[in-house]
Amino acid sequence: MVTYKTKLVYWSTEEIESPKPVYIIIPSQNKISLTSTQLDELKNSEAFLIINESDEIVRWENIKNIIIPLLKDVPIENVVIISVVAGFNLKNNCFIRDDCPYKIFYKNVYYNSYYDEFYNTQTNLKEILKHYSCLMGSDRLYRRYVFYLLKKSNLLPFGFVSHNRVQDKSVDDKNFLDALKSKISDFDNFLKKSNDILTLPEMLNFRKEAGQPNNFEEQSCISLVSETVIGVGGVTITEKTVRTIIMKKPFLLLTSPFALKFLKYLGFKTFSDVFDESYDNILCPVTRFQKVIEQLEAFCKLSLNEAIDLTEKLRYITDYNYDYYFNHFDGTLKFKEKIESYFLKVHKGELNGRN
Repeated sequence: MVTYKTKLVYWSTEEIESPKPVYIIIPSQNKISLTSTQLDELKNSEAFLIINESDEIVRWENIKNIIIPLLKDVPIENVVIISVVAGFNLKNNCFIRDDCPYKIFYKNVYYNSYYDEFYNTQTNLKEILKHYSCLMGSDRLYRRYVFYLLKKSNLLPFGFVSHNRVQDKSVDDKNFLDALKSKISDFDNFLKKSNDILTLPEMLNFRKEAGQPNNFEEQSCISLVSETVIGVGGVTITEKTVRTIIMKKPFLLLTSPFALKFLKYLGFKTFSDVFDESYDNILCPVTRFQKVIEQLEAFCKLSLNEAIDLTEKLRYITDYNYDYYFNHFDGTLKFKEKIESYFLKVHKGELNGRN
């Protein structure tokens, strides 16, 4: 076995053991750097190629028209893609994934991105001013619906709420729109209000770096987390959830079903002592989000002092999650071993095609 050391994705340097040379390229939107000698070795199955899609801007749909013609004579099992794009390898995105002929390994860079920078960060030292925070970035339909529910339930005064109007396409939007049409009676009113909220005075302009601890979350009792991916078919945990863990905050999750179950599988604890977490099992995103907001509404019926006292009683969970994340959690999820196993099986002829 030959050992090669290379930086695969952000925040990590891995040593990949492989029976063949491994070439690693980081494509731009208009250029792939491979020599003619490297291409010949790949065509003759004398080497493996890793395409490091380590930037959400350089997505498969932007680079496939360059990669596929360039590698047309290379056996597809000799090429793998490492992607940090949150939804790329989820089943609900299969229409995007299935036009990719190569094996895809999703690297969640958020699991271990805070180890050095924020360990021993002083948290929860500031005065608590609100019941909750809900800091939403890119403008997506389901986030507009969250804001709509918060306003409709008169919950905005109880929280630090933001919704940056940074346009971003989401594969979940069409599915969420279909669910909205079938599930809510005031759909037309929602469409009107979803445009009106652009200019609401209570909109908080949250411009902090997305992954950083911030005053808004520090000065709230709990976090209402609006994750990146919400569809059925896979769970993606990003910096939005990890940030609440390092800030020692209880949380409610607006994300895909079974996310809480997945966090427990990873070794973290959740907050079923306070919240009805059955929302985690609801497949319909509209119904699931409504259930989450119901939990938040019940929490906001407490006085602020009562809410502070209740979250203090959850300190044993938030302290555990913090300690587990920094001192025990393997954020790689054996990522390196999975790639090595794949290369070895290809070398032995046990895999043919993407598999």
